[in-house]
Amino acid sequence: MIKHHVKEEEQRDGMFSQARKGDVDMDALGEQLLERKAELLAEFKRSGVPAPQTRSMSGAKLRRGEPVDA
Repeated sequence: MIKHHVKEEEQRDGMFSQARKGDVDMDALGEQLLERKAELLAEFKRSGVPAPQTRSMSGAKLRRGEPVDA
């Protein structure tokens, strides 16, 4: 699925083409994304990841770390 998505974005009207036309600095954007990822990971380590909430199942209690049966 990832390869398919990347292939779509690399096409003539895809995201990468649009970024080049818009003169987006992809290296700077990548650095910004890495910085934000580090910030979010630090925040999760400090405060913990919130427990998942489900709206499609009733009566089931999910706990972090448990696999969800399909």
